[in-house]
Amino acid sequence: MKLRAITALNLNGLKRDFRSQKAAEENRHADSLSNLNDLKCMPCYYPINFTSAGISNVRKLFQYGIPDMYSERILIDPKLITKWMNSGIFSGPVKDVLELFDKYSSSFIEQEKEIINLLRARAKIHPDWTMKQILQEVRPVYNRKLRKIQNPVFQELIAEFKVLPKDY
Repeated sequence: MKLRAITALNLNGLKRDFRSQKAAEENRHADSLSNLNDLKCMPCYYPINFTSAGISNVRKLFQYGIPDMYSERILIDPKLITKWMNSGIFSGPVKDVLELFDKYSSSFIEQEKEIINLLRARAKIHPDWTMKQILQEVRPVYNRKLRKIQNPVFQELIAEFKVLPKDY
């Protein structure tokens, strides 16, 4: 993406270029086509790197608990998540994982909260199970629910497919 760079040094030049460009647009005659190689009136575009602040500077903001500008949720530092994964906490008992998640409950979206609530409910029954074991236990139930939701969509697609011409 290229944006027109405006600085204090070229502001007057940009105004002049804009006026000359506007005049050139108003006087579009066949005889003005001979000046096509003269690009003085064309605006100058400079590529602007939106990551110029540096990702390391942005990552420093995670420690201050600054919310995401779109969802207004406090973000979890990706380095912290990597640290958790490398420490093997997700391979341990689910009750330990849930204690960790409770510290960051405001950072989760609704779907993530649903999964955490499911883990919490199953952890009451099987407190020493891992997340993987609990998710494998509930997977068939949720696969059936997903198939129930998907089935009408697939039936509609099959009906539409039958209407298509044979050589399509």
